[in-house]
Amino acid sequence: MTLTTDRQRIEWMGLRLSVPPDWQVVRHGIDPEKGRLVLVDRRRQRLQLVWTRLDAAPDLEHMLDDHRARELEHDASAEFSPMPDTPGWVGLRRELDAGGAMVRAARYDAPTRRLLEAVLTCDVNDTDDAALTRGVLGDIKAVCDPADARRFCLFDLDVAAPPHWRLSKTQVQPADVTFRFTEHDGDPPRPTRNEAAIRRRGMADVWDAGDHEKLLRRQEPDAAFEFGPAQYHGAPATMGLSLEPGKRYARLMGKLRDRRDLVWSSPAENAVYQITTLSKSGRPVEPTAFEVSFIRRSR
Repeated sequence: MTLTTDRQRIEWMGLRLSVPPDWQVVRHGIDPEKGRLVLVDRRRQRLQLVWTRLDAAPDLEHMLDDHRARELEHDASAEFSPMPDTPGWVGLRRELDAGGAMVRAARYDAPTRRLLEAVLTCDVNDTDDAALTRGVLGDIKAVCDPADARRFCLFDLDVAAPPHWRLSKTQVQPADVTFRFTEHDGDPPRPTRNEAAIRRRGMADVWDAGDHEKLLRRQEPDAAFEFGPAQYHGAPATMGLSLEPGKRYARLMGKLRDRRDLVWSSPAENAVYQITTLSKSGRPVEPTAFEVSFIRRSR
């Protein structure tokens, strides 16, 4: 694959990286202690990035020696060569059949106490192979502790959450992605009853008639919405106020949370965005506390 200047940016669990535009994430994790991202192109897996919380720096060279030994146990003819020099990373490269190669690299990020392990599949016949490896590995950065991560950019959804909010769940379907967040408070931090969901639905010209009120009523047919005009960064939007769905006795006892929905269309992206917050009655969390950005390719 030829390396170009066109990149897509990913930010996930306190990690930031940029990869070629045709690489797609097919697996992802939200556990701050141990998780991974797996990316593929049209033909094969290209990158697996694994993070693991460790209290002390491991012996990276010893780790790679152990891996080389295991590979040789299974295949005594395995051939290894140095990986392209990339500051901060140590690794090895194994030649594969059919003109391929696999680069296994590792680094320990002391500030966030995370071991980062990357496995890249390369094409030895590509003259830009070394540049691709250096570019991808060189762009992987640990920007903060995963528990403190506020920015999440993946699956064409780019969200910055307010302080003390943590990603709790993802729902990923074709052209329909939702990130769910929970507020944490106290020492040690514990979840509060405040929650939020940010949703992006693409291919809007196929299904969206531009009637945001109808869209919300279809989602929550039992909700008694109060609608009003709003804006999000200059885009016309609709705000819907209601209570979360629940049984009548919970409503009478004041146990249901306030719900606020902010919906707007993005014609440039052919998408509709929705921010929903659930918060304690009388203490609303405004949807605008969450920053949603358009996905842009960096050059």
